[in-house]
Amino acid sequence: MNGTKQAALLLHGLDPRDAQWVLARLPEAERAALQSHLDELNELGIPADPTLGATLLGRDRSARQRLTAASAERVYLALEHEPAWLIAGLLAAGPWPWQAGLLARAGDARRQMVSAAAPARALPPALQNTLIERVAARLDATVAAAPAAAPARGLASWVRRWIP
Repeated sequence: MNGTKQAALLLHGLDPRDAQWVLARLPEAERAALQSHLDELNELGIPADPTLGATLLGRDRSARQRLTAASAERVYLALEHEPAWLIAGLLAAGPWPWQAGLLARAGDARRQMVSAAAPARALPPALQNTLIERVAARLDATVAAAPAAAPARGLASWVRRWIP
């Protein structure tokens, strides 16, 4: 299922006023594509159930659960271009079953950089939760993507907005 169809399925489960609010803020081409899929869902008689999209797309589990269930290889690929401090912050939010595998894949130099970047104190809960959510979302997005696809934007640039 492509991203537009996934978005349409999630929008279909929203209150109609909320779905219209979202659609009104999109560029015309995206709005038209989504509206076409929404019309198709209505024609097929798919119920506007807010839990349906999340369940079908595997998003009914929490970000922490999805991240915990990920393989070390997938987490490594999602984080390999991120700075050591970001990886260290994520590891501090664990424990994670894939932590040893991730560090083994990183190599000695990178492993030392991550270790040296370990935070002296825990990240603020909101930042920790948001970081977990962003990494889990990246993993979700790469499920259907080609293995060699590079992330569109680094997590570090996003997290820096949270750091004073």
